[in-house]
Amino acid sequence: DVSGVKTFTGATNVAGNLTISGSATADATTNSTTITYNGSTAQNVAAMNYHSLTLTNASTKTFATGSTGIASTFSITGGATADATANTTTIDYNGAAQSVLALNYRNLTLSNSGIKTLETGSTGLTGNLSVTGTASLDATTSFPTTVSFTGTAIQTSSAAAFYNLTVFKASNTASFNDVTVANNFTVTAGIALVDAASFAVTGPTSISEELRITTTTGTKSFGDIVVNNSGLLNLTVAEDVTVNGDLQVDGTGSVTSNTGLWTFQASGGGTISGSAAALTISNAEFTTNYAVNRVVTFAGLTVTGATLTNNSTVTVNTSFGGTGTFAQGNGST
Repeated sequence: DVSGVKTFTGATNVAGNLTISGSATADATTNSTTITYNGSTAQNVAAMNYHSLTLTNASTKTFATGSTGIASTFSITGGATADATANTTTIDYNGAAQSVLALNYRNLTLSNSGIKTLETGSTGLTGNLSVTGTASLDATTSFPTTVSFTGTAIQTSSAAAFYNLTVFKASNTASFNDVTVANNFTVTAGIALVDAASFAVTGPTSISEELRITTTTGTKSFGDIVVNNSGLLNLTVAEDVTVNGDLQVDGTGSVTSNTGLWTFQASGGGTISGSAAALTISNAEFTTNYAVNRVVTFAGLTVTGATLTNNSTVTVNTSFGGTGTFAQGNGST
């Protein structure tokens, strides 16, 4: 019969391919059903809603084009591998609290409700990350976890809390808004874009291509920042930035600070350093002790309740003030 609803019951093993044709529809969620693709050769995984889904046996299981929903558990065992990127596929964890497998996805959706806990390891995305309903992503409990955006098209992420976040794109942008990063934020290639809301990194930020901030909505804060050779930290708007660590700009790396206030407040003190020929920050305030170990130009500079030690060359073009101390190191200007 090529019509009607086909309802699965119990455990179902599929050694070949599961095909749904005509006007038929599959119901694998009404009952607590586990569908297992256990073929010894390559298989296609039908795009449909599953209660529990298992991929097993030593072969590649390729997700079909479309949306695949998983309401309960998703497991990969017995040497099987999942290919969720070859086709335009969305994997949707659409139950309540669930574990999210660490693998490469085209599009990943976390929907309905509950905490979706990312398993330890590396998770890649060539498409988008969407968090909807009352669901939330927990990428920090099962650490270390790394989420990498690696697609060539424009990519987006819903509000989320990451442990490690990496951008490695051959072209276009990956945008992040209302995002926090507990550990490392790395822009290896491509453009990481903050264009609508807050962005906060607790650990170190490493920029080898571009981090572009185009919004004054929300707050922007970082730990240590390293702008590597050819990297660019680019503020296209007058947004305030809080730096809770060191700032290092190397080689041909550069910073476009715009006219917002950069507040440097590393606990225990910090440094401004790097081998880049020039560094200009329009407006800066230092509220903890810092050492400037490179040539820096400020439009406005304020030192409040702290000591700023110049061990190189500091130029202030417009205003200089505050209740703190500006100390000249040996050989500084």
